[in-house]
Amino acid sequence: MRETKEVTNIVDRLETFEEQIGITLEGLYAEFEFDPCETDDPNCLTISGELRARDGCELLSFRLIVAIYDLAGRVIHSEDGYFGDADSFLGFDTFSETIYTKCDPSNVSKIRVYPRPF
Repeated sequence: MRETKEVTNIVDRLETFEEQIGITLEGLYAEFEFDPCETDDPNCLTISGELRARDGCELLSFRLIVAIYDLAGRVIHSEDGYFGDADSFLGFDTFSETIYTKCDPSNVSKIRVYPRPF
């Protein structure tokens, strides 16, 4: 039977990167869905939130990166997802990214979410 575990408390933002792109990530929520009895099925991490334009900043086109770290501080999974186009971004948007991974939620220390120029 699949279970869920909220992990919002271990989400880490890189505000310097957000500032360089011209956005702010807000209202973040993250949860793992997993089956503790089934090790062959991938677990899924869903992370959702809002993107807001920073006042007076020039917006760059970007991708959101989600990196998962283990208890030793090593990156054990990384994926890019949401794409924000500077020409069509109206100053506010929501996103929800689902990542399928073999990462064991009990072995995850941090989930870093940050924008990268595209």
